[in-house]
Amino acid sequence: MYPDYWNDYMWLVIVGAIMSFIMAAGIGANDVANAFGTSVGAKTITLRQACLIAAVFEFAGAVGLGGEVTRTIAGSIARPTAFQAQPEIFMYGMLCALIAASAWVFTATYFCLAVSTTHSIIGAVLGFALVWGGSEAVVWNDRIPEFPFSRGLVPVICSWFVSPIMAGTASALIFFLNRYIILRRVNSTNLAIYGFPVLVGITVFVNVFFVIYKGASKVANWDSAKAAWVAGAVAGGCFALAVFPGIWGLRRLVTRDMDRAAQKAADAEAAVKAGTDQSSEEGPDPEENSSKLKKMFMSMKRAATHGLDQDIHANIENDKDIHDMHQAAEVFDPETEQVYKYLQVFSACAVAFAHGANDVANAVGPFTGIWFVYRNWYVSSNGDTPFWVLAMGGAGIVIGLATYGYNIMRTLGVGLAKMTPSRGYCAEIATSFAVSLASVYGLPVSTTQCITGAEMGVGLVENIKTGVNWKLFAKQVLAWMFTLVVAGFLSAAIFAYGVYAPSITMAKDITVYENSIRSLSESYYRVLNTSNLALNRTYGFNDSRLDSTIKTAMSTFTRMFNTRSIGYVDPYQLVSQLNQSMVTYANYSVVVTGYNRSTRAVLPTDATTLDQTRIEVQPFPQQALQNK
Repeated sequence: MYPDYWNDYMWLVIVGAIMSFIMAAGIGANDVANAFGTSVGAKTITLRQACLIAAVFEFAGAVGLGGEVTRTIAGSIARPTAFQAQPEIFMYGMLCALIAASAWVFTATYFCLAVSTTHSIIGAVLGFALVWGGSEAVVWNDRIPEFPFSRGLVPVICSWFVSPIMAGTASALIFFLNRYIILRRVNSTNLAIYGFPVLVGITVFVNVFFVIYKGASKVANWDSAKAAWVAGAVAGGCFALAVFPGIWGLRRLVTRDMDRAAQKAADAEAAVKAGTDQSSEEGPDPEENSSKLKKMFMSMKRAATHGLDQDIHANIENDKDIHDMHQAAEVFDPETEQVYKYLQVFSACAVAFAHGANDVANAVGPFTGIWFVYRNWYVSSNGDTPFWVLAMGGAGIVIGLATYGYNIMRTLGVGLAKMTPSRGYCAEIATSFAVSLASVYGLPVSTTQCITGAEMGVGLVENIKTGVNWKLFAKQVLAWMFTLVVAGFLSAAIFAYGVYAPSITMAKDITVYENSIRSLSESYYRVLNTSNLALNRTYGFNDSRLDSTIKTAMSTFTRMFNTRSIGYVDPYQLVSQLNQSMVTYANYSVVVTGYNRSTRAVLPTDATTLDQTRIEVQPFPQQALQNK
């Protein structure tokens, strides 16, 4: 280890850690809505409850199973071999990727666009890899022996179409069957309650398989068959519990929740009639007004919980298209919808756990690459992720969701299609199914695109024209297409700005190399010049050709290094001069003299004869050097 040298790049580790945390917050703000947007949009849980549940399951997934997934972020797009000679450039490139990806993710979040954070970081890595090594540094479409037989950028582009179509088809089928078998029946509540064990079994199987195969299998090395057997066993146990006492307990829960909802509505109506006279007569609290510390505390509290107090359903009344879409949606029995709430919460928890395990890699994967190079001095796509890095990523996701997650939840939970517990459950279970199936076959799908496609499928079954917000969907598709391009160009620009700019560290190293090469070359010529002068004392003359070569070489060095005033020395000329000095030295070595004597060469009587007896020494073969 050479700590003095790598201390010059400690700033990359520090800034990389900060940007990794910011990127994790961006994932929390934009991507966690994949898991809870439909639940909050369906009013199954509140935004505050969603943040608390996500804080547990996203963090647990990130810390528990996120380490293995981080290994594929860099190596699947940028070829590590392209950076083996300059690992510090790889560190800087990953920092640029984090800056570019987080900037794009937060920009998209501000404009209420749900984008793929996976594609954001992939596009950013692609950008700096192209600047550094051109097309050779990028994995475009490598052939692999197993399905889908391709790895690189091309499968990512294909996933733009595969993800929403796969999830949309699944959600449309699930919602159609639920609506036909349960939701439209007169006794829909009883059917939902008695069908609850079946739905629990299906939900548990899909989600447990999703968590095991997409997360835990990377730790335990389980194949799809073993994951399916374990998921089936767990689902069977949950089915048995759901039959008894599940059905009896569910009926009591539904009755209790409906009574509470009715009481809440009655209280709200009474409050409206009573007015707010009493509160206006009370006036402000003089103690509160007099306490500046308490005021400051309350102000800080409101700022910290600003993201948790947002009403994502307020957009329904403010946007005519969304309002008309919600009004046109079919209304099902509220008591039946209540049954689906419990299924939806469980499904959302499972998706959140797997999301934390997989998508935390988008934030900590690049930083893991930076940390690995800093510690080990070489580039690898298989470095282990420290626990503290995973914890940092998990904390960032939770903070991002709590402070700014409401924007995307408003888009996916309210704006794209009408969401109720039954519709949200169908969308979430279809998303889990689509991502699980894609994971089995190695298809690089995006959870963002899957949940969007799943909501589209539910909306299309509702009504082709009014069931989906087509304007918003068009914006989403454009955002997906621009994700790779914008993140790539931004990363390339930041990277190029840095690598093509003068560097203090590199300038110092280059000066050392230049001076060392010059000193080494001149030392060869000094030895030869001393020998040539001795030859003059021995034979009465010296080698005129050698004398001319030495004078020319020394003059060349003087001329080359006089250009330091303009700050540049041609590296190829410098290396050429070193090579010439070594060849010249070899031509006048003892080995050459011995060769001349072995060929019965006559000792020179003048400089001309000496010149004629010289041999040209060829460079040692590179392959032979490697074999030695």
